[in-house]
Amino acid sequence: MLPCRAMRDSPFDRRAFLKSLTLLTGTALYGCKDTESAPVGSGDAGAGDAWLDVPEASSAAPTTIVVLGAGLAGLSTAWELQKAGFEVLVLEAQGEVGGRVKTWRDGLVAGHWAEVGAVRVPDVHFMTQEYATKLKLQLVQYTPGKSLNYLKGERFVREEGDPWPATLALTAKEKEKGLRVLEDYLKAFYQEIGDAKAASWPSDALVQKFDGLSLTEHLKAQGASDDFVRLYRGDSGTEVDVANALVLLGQLSIDKNWNKTYIIKGGNDQLPLGLAKELGDRVVTGAKVTRLASRDGGLTVTYEKNGAAVEVAAARVVCTLPPPLVRKLTVEAGLLSAEKKAAYDNAKMMSAGRVYLQTKRKFWQDEGLGGLKMVRTDLPIERIWDTSNPMDGTAGQLMVYVQHDNAKALAALPEAGRAPWALEGVKTVFPAIATEHDGVSKSKVWQDDPWTEGAWYSPEKGDARARAALAKPEGRLHFGGEHTSIWAGWMNGAIESGKRVAMEIQAAKGTTASLERGLRDTLAVAVRAIFG
Repeated sequence: MLPCRAMRDSPFDRRAFLKSLTLLTGTALYGCKDTESAPVGSGDAGAGDAWLDVPEASSAAPTTIVVLGAGLAGLSTAWELQKAGFEVLVLEAQGEVGGRVKTWRDGLVAGHWAEVGAVRVPDVHFMTQEYATKLKLQLVQYTPGKSLNYLKGERFVREEGDPWPATLALTAKEKEKGLRVLEDYLKAFYQEIGDAKAASWPSDALVQKFDGLSLTEHLKAQGASDDFVRLYRGDSGTEVDVANALVLLGQLSIDKNWNKTYIIKGGNDQLPLGLAKELGDRVVTGAKVTRLASRDGGLTVTYEKNGAAVEVAAARVVCTLPPPLVRKLTVEAGLLSAEKKAAYDNAKMMSAGRVYLQTKRKFWQDEGLGGLKMVRTDLPIERIWDTSNPMDGTAGQLMVYVQHDNAKALAALPEAGRAPWALEGVKTVFPAIATEHDGVSKSKVWQDDPWTEGAWYSPEKGDARARAALAKPEGRLHFGGEHTSIWAGWMNGAIESGKRVAMEIQAAKGTTASLERGLRDTLAVAVRAIFG
């Protein structure tokens, strides 16, 4: 869901993208629309657009697939399977779809919205952009702006060439390049990383070298100063202190050409809502799955609806539930291997929380500040983002975004105490918030959500290979969700997992040849889209 992984300054690399298309036979196919020459998500898909698609329906009799969970991963899986000619049924325990792609609007000024979960669409997340365009949703850019730092008690704005405060003990290279020095610290890793999207990744050599480190430990091993780590942590969140270095570095490697950032105008929840509308009555809400069992060469799913137990038969089942919910399912002995059970038993979710503060105006613009990631701090509030950046009108909206221990501390507060806590922290950086806050605030701590028990899958040290075990199918039981994708924590990861599972099921029906044709067609159209 969404930590910022690093500063991205590189331009879109067309040659690197084309090269990546040739490496996709082990994972998924990535369509491309030239985001530099056309508005992203601005209209219908046309003959000149390249889409990643599961092959269209064949003449074979439809097969019934039951999908567990109507988050973005479950809906993506069902949509792809339905288009390919399968009968699908999506079961969602909550009364609404979307999972961790959730948007607030009630109580906010007209035309404003607040993202409870997924906030951003990087320009290198082609699958999310493709879905937005297919559903006729408009993506608008978070415009860049001048950022503010509050580190070691020092409040400062720094532009290229400006001196650093004397309180920060940075190396000469760090003083020269600022956060861009991250590229130097990661250069050696990128030379040996390989393709982090491949099912066989990571190699034994990578695991031996990096799996036992957090990302901040890796940076220090490369010569980063404590105060550079402080700066980077303020930019990317305290997740970097505990999350597996190899996994985060793999994510950084596939997103290293990230240049622009978007959001769906009006709210990101329009993406899962649009998919649910396409699926219609194939999605059943208020249906809590309780048991999986085998029967007659297929599977049965038992769920509770309106106090009654309902059992449905399926040729195959796709589980897209977050790991904490999978652990609560009753699964017939023999359906899950010891490796699969261990992977789900040990899967860690990142603690993350947000407090939104609505303001009378965008008062930070008085100092020339702006951009989404507007304020970096080493305070308990961690980061202050200007989430009103792409929204119309003069009213403002700030998001306090915390992770790990700071998120746990936020969760420990009563709901009525969270906004005052956030306001006190923001006041340290922006004293004007005391009079500029209009009294409207909202908060969310994901580890308290009973349907997720965390914000996103975040493997810890030693868990770099867990993703492969989480994603691997077990007979007629398939697994999707952001936790099964290299893009863990992103909408792109949820969608990628849905496409992967749909292709697994297609391949199981003997459609490998059509999948290969789809790869060739996608690559050919992408080349035309990029080079004309």
